[in-house]
Amino acid sequence: YSNAVFLKKLSGIDVSYYQGTIEWDTVKAQNISFVFIKATEGITITDRKFQENWYHSKRVGIVRGAYHFFRPNIDGREQALLFLKTVNFEQGDILPVIDVEYTRVYRSCRRSYYISNLNKFIKEVELQTGKKPIIYTSPYFWDRYYGPYIKIDNHHLWLASYTAEPILSTYFKEHT
Repeated sequence: YSNAVFLKKLSGIDVSYYQGTIEWDTVKAQNISFVFIKATEGITITDRKFQENWYHSKRVGIVRGAYHFFRPNIDGREQALLFLKTVNFEQGDILPVIDVEYTRVYRSCRRSYYISNLNKFIKEVELQTGKKPIIYTSPYFWDRYYGPYIKIDNHHLWLASYTAEPILSTYFKEHT
């Protein structure tokens, strides 16, 4: 018996309409294992390439996940409803993702309001899918705007990392 841990490095990409038309067969040939695809933002924006990217990533055999770009000043439940109406999650897809990043809106939005909206989004996704969404954020941003003020249990945390060694959030014990 061995206590050795074997890690396999997987390569993935994040795509939206900004990338234009994607040659998915070429992406697959580059050993890309997974993709996160922008689906929605706020309550009115659906990424115009989402359905095309969602279909073709599966067609070529790349594991796919969808994310919603969270707007802190817009009702969280309504944001979740747009996201869930847009994405038809299937067996084998990655958990739903909520992209929680800094925007200038945080300067003028009350903390209680943006925390309530995030909680509403998470609750609605859990209610409709039975799964807790992955939270994508940067550690510094999360620790400043959410960590001290919101209780998140047993959620997957996907940390944005811009350095060789990731900086961890003070408010999450574990991260992915």
